[in-house]
Amino acid sequence: VKLQTELAKLGFAANDIQNATPAILDLAASLEVDLADAAVLAGSTVRAFGLTTNDTQMVVDLLATSTSSSALNFSSLTESLKYVAPAARGANVPIDEAVVLLAALADNGIKGSQAGTGLSKVFLELAIKGLTLEEAISKVNKSQEGLVTASEIVGVKAGKALLALAGTPKDKLD
Repeated sequence: VKLQTELAKLGFAANDIQNATPAILDLAASLEVDLADAAVLAGSTVRAFGLTTNDTQMVVDLLATSTSSSALNFSSLTESLKYVAPAARGANVPIDEAVVLLAALADNGIKGSQAGTGLSKVFLELAIKGLTLEEAISKVNKSQEGLVTASEIVGVKAGKALLALAGTPKDKLD
């Protein structure tokens, strides 16, 4: 009931709640969290990325995998997503890419609101400058002064996030 109540609070219709419930039960079990908390994370993530409840299982699988294969945990992922999701959606960054980038940041010690805010600022600054993330990472990696270059590209506050992503092995980001 708590799971379905939280989804209803997020504005989901009865049939959407019915669609999402089995996947959210899986998420709560895999992350060992309360059903209501799992519902808020899954439901708000689906909404924030402009997806439908038909995508809930994919979202849940992605969230569970990211926490089991990186330094992300439920609370840091929840905190990060609430900051980065609007910017990611606005920059047309799909959820799977955004979550992989959050996992890479977490593996570099940047978690929670710091990761979400930093990555959000990276997306915003790159959009303003007309650069892709790959181009920005390449510029940072080719630079003698990585931190300075990262800060010049995305600003001081997001520079460390871009620098951490540039230092992440390419195969991990791919």
